[in-house]
Amino acid sequence: MIAAVEGYLELRKQLGYQDADLRVRLRKFAAFAAARGASHLRNHDVLAWTESLGSANSRRTHLDWLANLGVFLRAEDDRHEILPPDYTSRLGRRNRLTPFVYCEEEILRIMDGFGSLGLRHPYDASTYRAIIGLIAATGMRLSEALNLRLADMNGAELFVRQSKFKKDRLVFVDDSTVRALSDYLALRPPKLDAPKLFVIWTNRTPSIVQMDQVFRRCTNLLGMKGRDGSGLPRIHDLRHTFAINSLAACAHDEELVANHIVALSTYLGHVGVRSTYWYLRLLPKTKLAIARAIEDMRHAQSHA
Repeated sequence: MIAAVEGYLELRKQLGYQDADLRVRLRKFAAFAAARGASHLRNHDVLAWTESLGSANSRRTHLDWLANLGVFLRAEDDRHEILPPDYTSRLGRRNRLTPFVYCEEEILRIMDGFGSLGLRHPYDASTYRAIIGLIAATGMRLSEALNLRLADMNGAELFVRQSKFKKDRLVFVDDSTVRALSDYLALRPPKLDAPKLFVIWTNRTPSIVQMDQVFRRCTNLLGMKGRDGSGLPRIHDLRHTFAINSLAACAHDEELVANHIVALSTYLGHVGVRSTYWYLRLLPKTKLAIARAIEDMRHAQSHA
């Protein structure tokens, strides 16, 4: 069993997957199953191991991992077992947090609000304002924005290095965004010579934790609360807002949507289009038109 798991992990590594957590967990399962005398994947070993895990979400995640392992192993040896596909449904559906969808005025209020926080230096407020503005304008992940270097900015092109799925990509930005970034860089004091695009007065880039803390101080100062089933507004919700507004803007044209959702998935750096489909449920007025466009696109591809 241990050798089977190692073969699976090695193949995923060769395909470019970054599986730090998966690798640890599957090796623990392999040791557990081997100790029970298993040479092949067996459902009763899977269930015995996952029952010892804490929450339903954790059990579901591990069952999904082991189901994928089973599909891989059984393709070469039908002595490996696969859990029935409806098994994880007994644990209920995953709860995905409803995002806080910003209006333009709220984004502008937040950007202006950094100047009222009494930060150590006025340039820090400019940095936080520029980071939030860039995420709102491009749908970038916070980590991607913080990792940008001065050399990654080339006119209207931003080069995003090694994002969430270790993929590089180009992000094209509007002229107004280029001007805003240029204005921000023009304010940089001469002694701040770090290679990163965004730095604060200490000549370093703020951390994700620091960004979240300052952002929460700002939204609390503005009295912003959750709505429509969301929690408190988060930085990552700016990315969701960008995607939702982008899809909604072209929902009147089904052919345009079919092309746009693929382009949007690439622009956002999603590992696949399926991640982008999640935004459909957040567009109750237009999701049927978008869904029809997607189905038409799939149908055309299957008959191509």
